[in-house]
Amino acid sequence: MKMIIPVIRGLTQNFLSDALGKRHADPALVEKTSELMAKRIALMPRYLGLSLFFLTVLFDWYGILSAFKIFQHQAPGQREHQIHQWKNSSFGVCRDFIRFYEKMILFVFYSLEESQTSAAS
Repeated sequence: MKMIIPVIRGLTQNFLSDALGKRHADPALVEKTSELMAKRIALMPRYLGLSLFFLTVLFDWYGILSAFKIFQHQAPGQREHQIHQWKNSSFGVCRDFIRFYEKMILFVFYSLEESQTSAAS
């Protein structure tokens, strides 16, 4: 599952920049969110976890077709374009893939952020 962490990190950075606007996310929290997402996928029932793993790898390698680089090595603008392509794809599985990551990443991030602020208080 470590193989998909850089892809999840790229997705996390893009989704958080959209959600937070001018406020920047703590890089340590971004990393923790990415690692926790990979762990959650690994803990899913095998048929779901493996499917998400392979879709994430496919998404990463799809970047070669759209930007001549795998997703994890693209600039933020290129990543945003690739996410947009999948989000608006005619294939439901691509749209669902992006929707899943967008919702889960934001949920995990805000949960971690809340627990971090609660612990600091």
